[in-house]
Amino acid sequence: MWALRDGKPASLGLIRADASGRAIVRLPDTGDPASLGAFAVSLEKAGGSSSETPEGPVVMVGKVGGL
Repeated sequence: MWALRDGKPASLGLIRADASGRAIVRLPDTGDPASLGAFAVSLEKAGGSSSETPEGPVVMVGKVGGL
């Protein structure tokens, strides 16, 4: 999972599903949420991306809106 700030990705860690396909994700502190443009999910090889950007396909993007 990725946070997108000014179009640049920052890793938020891996999403690991259980045997039923369900997952609970606890996000690290990303600072001011208003400074984030979006969150993204990519499909990565086991262990995640070896670089600071997604290596696999991005399958979901969600924009962050004001409250």
